[in-house]
Amino acid sequence: MDNEQSAQMQVDPSTKPMSAIEAFKMDPSTEWVIESAPGFVAIKHKTGCTICDASASHCIAKRRAVAEAWPELVRYQDNYYRLLEDYNVLKESAKSAEAQAEEHRAKTAQLYDQLDSHRVTIQNLSDQVQSLEKELQETKDNSAELSHNDDLILENKRLKKELEYYFGRARYALHGKDAAWAEKNEYRLSDITASDGEDDEEDPTGLPTISEEIPQYIPTVPPNHRARTMSKPIWNNYKVV
Repeated sequence: MDNEQSAQMQVDPSTKPMSAIEAFKMDPSTEWVIESAPGFVAIKHKTGCTICDASASHCIAKRRAVAEAWPELVRYQDNYYRLLEDYNVLKESAKSAEAQAEEHRAKTAQLYDQLDSHRVTIQNLSDQVQSLEKELQETKDNSAELSHNDDLILENKRLKKELEYYFGRARYALHGKDAAWAEKNEYRLSDITASDGEDDEEDPTGLPTISEEIPQYIPTVPPNHRARTMSKPIWNNYKVV
């Protein structure tokens, strides 16, 4: 009997669930059977039921069972659709979060590339700084050496001017303007370079001038290094002009 009942309780695929529910509410005397699945509740009209033809109490019991289970089934369906809606929302949120995560991964990779580029730039700048520091140290060393050379050059210039001054004194004496002084100090004319027409400037009294760097002191005694001296017998063979 149960097998026959199950065989005859087939679901009509063309029946719409909402229209069946509305029809059940409007006409509870009609014979119905409930079929449910997760997320789907349908109350179908039962046709050709031999039990209903034999005993009206069978259909009355079915209607009573459907009426009692109806609120629970409605809540179940509502909860299912709410959960389905929440699932869809969570699914969209997950997609959005995944898209944001992918975007963040791309930005992170870009930042790492920039960091690597900046590391190369920093290394290049560090190498340039070390090279400049090395050049600066070499320049300082060369400056110290050049400073020492400058002192020597200035000293040579000073000695040259002083030497020119004493040569001027000697020429002044040996050219007849102070013959007594030259003869007294045993200078002779051949020891002095001949004038080339560019003698030192002379002051109004005829004496050569001396630069400001050399002390304005005209010695009365010649320097220690004299020109070639001659013995008295040889000196008499020359004439002083």
